[in-house]
Amino acid sequence: MTNGKDLTGWKKVGGNGGFAMVEGEIVGTGKKVNENTFLISEKAYKDFDFRFSMKFDTLKGNSGMMFRSLQKESKDGNGRVYGYQCEHDNGKGRAWTAGL
Repeated sequence: MTNGKDLTGWKKVGGNGGFAMVEGEIVGTGKKVNENTFLISEKAYKDFDFRFSMKFDTLKGNSGMMFRSLQKESKDGNGRVYGYQCEHDNGKGRAWTAGL
């Protein structure tokens, strides 16, 4: 859940991609992102109705929306996220978009 103004209640873990709130929407960015980068809620949810929309501004790379996921423990708190993911790819052969 966002407040539509900033990323309060969220934290970035993993790679060197970036996230920002732009006109009420969460926008992920990156150039030469060298590993998976995640924006995760600082709050855990048990029962929810999960709806979202996304788009690529460029057909480079791939993305996804994870849900009911967990974060691996790490000493620095930057552990990889794992769990269910709705895939989004760039349309270059894989055709995994909307796959789970």
